[in-house]
Amino acid sequence: MSLIRVAKDEFNEPLFCFNDVCKSLELTNTKHAKRSIGEKVIIFALKVSFLIQKV
Repeated sequence: MSLIRVAKDEFNEPLFCFNDVCKSLELTNTKHAKRSIGEKVIIFALKVSFLIQKV
């Protein structure tokens, strides 16, 4: 599994680096992924958020 860079917004919510998320999901065409973000990316981001909060 690849590392995913995370920053916080002004409300202390996590912001995930899109390119890192795509790399972890083995998506090679990030332009296409940006246009067609689907449930898989959202579910993955939620799982990563949960894991970060546990640590």
